[in-house]
Amino acid sequence: MLKATLEQWRMFKAVVEAGGFNQAAEQVHKSQSSIHHAVQKLEHALDLTLFLNEGRRVTLTEAGELMYRRACFLLEEAHKVESVASSLTSGIETYLRVAADSMFPPQML
Repeated sequence: MLKATLEQWRMFKAVVEAGGFNQAAEQVHKSQSSIHHAVQKLEHALDLTLFLNEGRRVTLTEAGELMYRRACFLLEEAHKVESVASSLTSGIETYLRVAADSMFPPQML
């Protein structure tokens, strides 16, 4: 069972890219407290400290930097999976069928 949700990873990524919880809240249209809570749950589930608080700004820890790169990859892959599902829903086939004349040399295929 997974320890973290895609939504928690999305909130983590938003905080990193926005430079803080308040800025991230504006970008993702959620409250600052809900973003903070999601990131805290993520840190607790992973037993890692992802951010260091420096006044009103946060910076990534070394572990946070690695997790940020992996989270970006994870979220990109999740978007790709949803794109495939969307394609399937619209009737796009998942197989390509190729027809070849019997005169075409089989070793060239």
